[in-house]
Amino acid sequence: MSTPISLHQLLCEVGDTIHTQMPDTRLVTAEISNLCAHSNGNCYMELIEKGTSQTGFVAKARSIIYRSIYPLVALNFEQATGRPLAVGMKVLMEVKVAFHAIYGLQLDVRVIDPAYTLGEDARRQREIIAMLEADGVVGLNKELHLPRPIRRIAVISTASAAGYGDFCKQLQQSGFPFHTKLFAATMQGEKVEREVIAALNAIADEMESWDVVVVIRGGGAASDLAGFNAYELATNIAQFPLPVFSGIGHERDDTIVDLVAHTRFKTPTAVAAFLIEQYREETHRVVQLAERIGRAVELRLSAETSRLRLVGVKWQKAVADVKSRSRSRLSVLRSRLDIGAVGIVRQHREQNATLCVWLKRTLQNSLSAEKNRLALIRKTTQMADPARVLALGFSYTTSGGKTIRSVTEAKAGDLIVTHLADGSLHSRVVEKNEKLNNQTNP
Repeated sequence: MSTPISLHQLLCEVGDTIHTQMPDTRLVTAEISNLCAHSNGNCYMELIEKGTSQTGFVAKARSIIYRSIYPLVALNFEQATGRPLAVGMKVLMEVKVAFHAIYGLQLDVRVIDPAYTLGEDARRQREIIAMLEADGVVGLNKELHLPRPIRRIAVISTASAAGYGDFCKQLQQSGFPFHTKLFAATMQGEKVEREVIAALNAIADEMESWDVVVVIRGGGAASDLAGFNAYELATNIAQFPLPVFSGIGHERDDTIVDLVAHTRFKTPTAVAAFLIEQYREETHRVVQLAERIGRAVELRLSAETSRLRLVGVKWQKAVADVKSRSRSRLSVLRSRLDIGAVGIVRQHREQNATLCVWLKRTLQNSLSAEKNRLALIRKTTQMADPARVLALGFSYTTSGGKTIRSVTEAKAGDLIVTHLADGSLHSRVVEKNEKLNNQTNP
């Protein structure tokens, strides 16, 4: 057995061995699982390598970027990628393996290659898009029809965001009756995906109350967009039952949320401008339609009034003709009776008083009967007066300007006009019932 040595001596030997066997720097790829920029100027990171299942990791190591180079490394990385070093990033680093008797094994980071991280972000974004295309959901939300008009708007944003304030102010100043409700969610950082999905679920619970969903945020660094490139958030928006508008505030940077949303806008105010313009167009369209309907109704009423006036004139003429013919007939009858009476008196003057009385009574009865018949004709004519018939509660129905006399002359969906004593009613045939002929052919 060898001579015992102290722990410090053993660890120093380990450090010397590592320094001897690994004197040069190495290029290493890893994912940042923890990051802390310390007040002493150093940046401490925990690096991991995940397994194929993505649920665990197969390697983990501590690393450090010393304060002498950390500001330059961080600045170069942020200028190249548009975002600072952050947890969850995959990075390619040039490191030197070091071992300290107290702090143990650590990797001294000398350089971080931003091009690798950019490539990893683009690769991950392509993978998510491919997954969404394989699921067949990329264009689902775009296929939804926009309601007319869009008035009830569910907004997903942060209450304190300037973009949300500008959006609401622009809608209010339009003068149109928009109704909005904020479903608050974080718009940057690690919580974006979880909180926006929670807001979508809250909107889905009261879906009948909303026309569209608007996801908006103000401007900011490109690094703030990472949460909008998540698969779960994208698939939720793509399959959401209401149209989703995105106004995330970056004109040059397209996120996966922009890809799957119904319509992508550059800024929150651009979303508001679109909503205002479509409401203005819809209002103008409704006004034009109302004017057209009003003119059509006026023309139809004028035509029906003229037609009724013509019908009344015809009825009056018919009644006058009937009265004239009746008077002429009565006059002829009276003349004939007078002539007959004179002849009978001349021929039968010598007949007895009884026959005279009988003849007089017969003549009186005949005259009375004719008068009664004339009165009946007059009354019948009065009874047939269209104005009186309509006043009794009767009506007549027309379709397309023609009088309907049988249920077979109309069909379901026809517009019919029912004429009454004090006006007319316009209605549409919903259903018709025809009487069945119960008689059988011999």
